[in-house]
Amino acid sequence: NDDTPQLKISGRGALDTGSQPGWYAYRDRITSVVIGEGITSICSNAFASCESLRSVRLPYGLQTIGNYAFAWTALRQVTIPGTVTQINCRAFCGCNALTRITFTGNPPKIHYDAFASVTTTAYFPEQNGQWRFALSDYGGDLTWELCCTNHSYINGICERCGLTKP
Repeated sequence: NDDTPQLKISGRGALDTGSQPGWYAYRDRITSVVIGEGITSICSNAFASCESLRSVRLPYGLQTIGNYAFAWTALRQVTIPGTVTQINCRAFCGCNALTRITFTGNPPKIHYDAFASVTTTAYFPEQNGQWRFALSDYGGDLTWELCCTNHSYINGICERCGLTKP
């Protein structure tokens, strides 16, 4: 639908867009992406240069975020599900509007420049000692903070850590 700026993706397994995704012609209009449960990986360049893309909902069960998957978008916040085990090269490169990255599980394998040219705050789960070995800039300027694991939402925002309710 040309009037709808939200892209909803469903299916099972890897999201593979081929050489050019079906939504490529609409990339400047897409403001939101919802990826349904069942998608386990996002291919390289899937949403790269979707310059109006401000929000994405990643599903539980997602394991891999490909090279440049969300590069040069206008994402404001992203929550990485605890099932993600790998974030590849420059996956979020140039996301200059990104104000918050929230990780909800164990640290995934993150490519050394996955967040190239990004200045933001990244939150990791409290009481998870594995994260102390994973705190790095990953090509950007990331400030790391603890995030609560027992969220208490008021008007859609956690009063303890500021996370926006998914």
